[in-house]
Amino acid sequence: MKYCQGVIIAFSFLAGALAASINSSELDKLYSRLAALEEKDQLRNIHQQQQDILISKLQSEINHERQLRTNIEKELTKLKHQYAIQTEGLLHKRQGFMETAAFHATLDQDSGLEHINVGSTIPFPNVKLNIGGGYDNTTSIHIHSYNARETAAFHATLDQDSGLEHINVGSTIPFPNVKLNIGGGYENTTSTFTATMPGLYIFSVSITSYWNDHGKLHVGVMKTGVYLAGTYVNDIGGPAEQGSVTIPMQLQTGDKVWIKHVVHDDGALYGGGLTSFMGCLVFVL
Repeated sequence: MKYCQGVIIAFSFLAGALAASINSSELDKLYSRLAALEEKDQLRNIHQQQQDILISKLQSEINHERQLRTNIEKELTKLKHQYAIQTEGLLHKRQGFMETAAFHATLDQDSGLEHINVGSTIPFPNVKLNIGGGYDNTTSIHIHSYNARETAAFHATLDQDSGLEHINVGSTIPFPNVKLNIGGGYENTTSTFTATMPGLYIFSVSITSYWNDHGKLHVGVMKTGVYLAGTYVNDIGGPAEQGSVTIPMQLQTGDKVWIKHVVHDDGALYGGGLTSFMGCLVFVL
């Protein structure tokens, strides 16, 4: 206890001596330096806060720009996809023109050509036009290549010599004998053509009357149940007649075309290939 009291007394003595050794002018300087240090610290804090605010603002702007760029990239991707679809559609529509073939060849020699035998090929050696390159002037033969996916054509006939009798109004005229069916659109079991692609088509039908009392017949070209054109024959009291009609038609994929007996019940047609139905795609729409 006496020892502690002695330490305290000694410390108090030293503190008093230290205070006595520092005059008031030095204390003022110390306080000024302390105040300056506190002011610098406050300024440093303010500057740090301003930097933090600026960094936060810049980060927000960067995030905004990134989001804008992402949105723009998505929109560009969408536009590229739409453009690709439209371009593919245009190419599809123009395919018929892109696959055009045409030629013109003549026999130009002034001396002409003599001693032409039956069954021989007539020569046309002088080529004036040969779009697609299908014409060979050494053989005078044109070979056309095509893309079956972009082409449709058919030709079907009624070949039986006995013809067809007792054809009732409303029935479909049969053309069972298929001569050509590019694209597979014609079905001979139903004698119906189904469009496999949208486009401008042309159809033609020829019918030949049967020489009996039932040789009067009127048929119509039907588009999905709608009568568009017709032809008529009548050989009652006279020789056989042939009637025909050709019609252009715009079709959509899935539209059907057939030939229907529309007037005069119990009709009759002659076969032998003289009754026929054909159609082809002119170009894709």
